[in-house]
Parts: sequence; C-alpha cells; structure tokens
Amino acid sequence: MVEQPKYLEMTLSQLKSYVESSESNVLLVVEFPKGD
Repeated sequence: MVEQPKYLEMTLSQLKSYVESSESNVLLVVEFPKGD
C-alpha cells in the first residue's frame, strides 16, 4: 500500500501527458466533421 501513492502519481502524470498530447487530436476530430 506504501507504493500506491507513487503509482497513482505516475498514472496521473501519464494521464496528464496523454491528455496534453491528445488535445490537438481531439480538436481535429471535433473540427473535421464541421469542415466537411
């Protein structure tokens, strides 16, 4: 259980980086139908 907070921090960090890197992709997916 002692390593759980550390694991959680790593997960949140990975999730944050994933969201940041995927933000542009999400915007493209949202705007693509509008442009079409």
